[in-house]
Amino acid sequence: MAGRTHRPELTAEQRSDAERLKAAILDAAADDIRQLVETLAQTTDATIFGENEFTLRDIVHRIGATAVETALRERKKGGTTVPA
Repeated sequence: MAGRTHRPELTAEQRSDAERLKAAILDAAADDIRQLVETLAQTTDATIFGENEFTLRDIVHRIGATAVETALRERKKGGTTVPA
């Protein structure tokens, strides 16, 4: 996948935390992810830029914000042990 950087291997505990976070984030962002893929499905090569591009970016930013909020909430609940 383009744009991916190499990251150090996670410890077993970090992998476990990551899996819990992944599930929580996917659950919390499900509606935004659905809106993202439905918007993409309705977008053609001719209409992907312009207004649709901004709509897609807004959705992706909401997903990112949801991910951060979910990670913080999970830490407060003791769901993860990796540092902030």
